[in-house]
Amino acid sequence: IDTCGGFTAHDVRGAWRGEDGEIFRDVSTVYTVATSLDIARGLATQLGKDAKQHAIYVKLPGGDSMIITPAYAPIG
Repeated sequence: IDTCGGFTAHDVRGAWRGEDGEIFRDVSTVYTVATSLDIARGLATQLGKDAKQHAIYVKLPGGDSMIITPAYAPIG
């Protein structure tokens, strides 16, 4: 709230395949915020570190997206 004035959050479930072919299933939270690209990158990086995520998907206005990879130890 201090960074962007507010947010919307909802819980989601998903799955992804690792580089070695192993399938991972996750329960996550999707956050929606209205802010600048630089602040969005910083928020995604910090949330990813806090949640010990290996990658954070960020959807941008207009339909573009990016993957943020916070500094976190490899799976295993």
